[in-house]
Amino acid sequence: MAGLATVLVIAVVFGGTVLVFSSISDRRSRGAAEAAVGVRPGWQATTGAGLGKRYRRASPFSWSNRRFGTLLHGPLANGARAETFHLIIDGGGYRESGQSFHTVATVVFPRPLPTASLHATTDPRDAEPPQPGQDAGFAWTEGTHGPGWAGMRGFATDPQAAEALFTPDLLARTRALRADWRMDGYAAIAVVKSRLPAEAMLALVDNLAYFGSLLPEEVRQTAATQPDPWPGPTAERPA
Repeated sequence: MAGLATVLVIAVVFGGTVLVFSSISDRRSRGAAEAAVGVRPGWQATTGAGLGKRYRRASPFSWSNRRFGTLLHGPLANGARAETFHLIIDGGGYRESGQSFHTVATVVFPRPLPTASLHATTDPRDAEPPQPGQDAGFAWTEGTHGPGWAGMRGFATDPQAAEALFTPDLLARTRALRADWRMDGYAAIAVVKSRLPAEAMLALVDNLAYFGSLLPEEVRQTAATQPDPWPGPTAERPA
């Protein structure tokens, strides 16, 4: 019994130590977030309370054991607004145990965007050229557009949008960010499978806003004709 009591006391002490360190880490993270947004007029650092109502439809937001961490949000130039936050999946997710972390950035633009996406791929079929007579459709891959697309897969329904977005510079930026991103309706969303520090979260926002700025006016006008474009993440029409 004495041995058992000793084990229990040690467990309690260790558990208390873990909680203390966790609390200190959370405070430091919040302090760094507040410092990062402090130089951006109108920006705030808050908790992720309420995000679950707006982010719950598509993966990775659809995991039932998800929770939301630090949220940074505020205005951007030209009437756009943005938010970036941490998503934590407790157990399961992409791993059978432990936690998986994501950083998400969303930019909502004042005008609709074309439907487009760019993400990493490990599918060997994406490295193969189309067979004779096969329609490559709206996909951009190594097989359809050469070795510069190795490990990447793009999609765009507007050829002009694809030409504007899928440049060597943008491919390099996307690889450097380690992000998967998409444009849909008024919003662009990027996801990185990592828990980024506050400065990197804001860099993700800035790059996403830059991607949207690359679109020529003709593409914007075409995008404006789409029926009922998605307004961005809302409780009624979540991401």
